[in-house]
Amino acid sequence: MTGTSRLAASNGERQRAAAAEASVRAQAALDSLGDRCPPPLAAAARLRIEHPDASLAELGELAGLSKDSVASSLRRLFAMAWT
Repeated sequence: MTGTSRLAASNGERQRAAAAEASVRAQAALDSLGDRCPPPLAAAARLRIEHPDASLAELGELAGLSKDSVASSLRRLFAMAWT
């Protein structure tokens, strides 16, 4: 394995670990907020929960949104749940 391919594999592992952690956090945020969770943020959370290994770009494709929109929705969800 070349240095470049090892780097790519390592980056992929980090991305999958971060996505799995975000999936757990999304479920905890939904549980915490309950009915107070705005529908667009709940939709982003459900998308992350249903696809724990997907990248933000892949989630965006599934939802017809940009990667940045998905990331922003998840950030707002997490901030709302823990502030």
